[in-house]
Amino acid sequence: MRIQYPPNVRIIRTPCTGRLETEYFMKALENGADGVLVAGCLEGGCHFVEGNLCAKRRVNYTRDLLRKSASKRNAFRMVNISAAMARPLRTRLPTWWKRFANWAPAR
Repeated sequence: MRIQYPPNVRIIRTPCTGRLETEYFMKALENGADGVLVAGCLEGGCHFVEGNLCAKRRVNYTRDLLRKSASKRNAFRMVNISAAMARPLRTRLPTWWKRFANWAPAR
């Protein structure tokens, strides 16, 4: 049985979070996303060795870029989870989105 997510959440699966580039995060905002949550492997548990560490650096870099432009700096978050932690993550999503309640909803 697949986990159901709220309608305002869009899941984009990748082989490794290390493949995500800063441009993808920026494009999400340009296309109306209120925030981006990157869910990567547990630290030390990445099949691709350091993919999750690369993703973490890119998320932080994107935050820094947005801070300089006084934009949605806090709209980015990275969490490290295992596949077994998907259900607990799903239950915490509404709490995460409430932090950004003052932003316009995604288009």
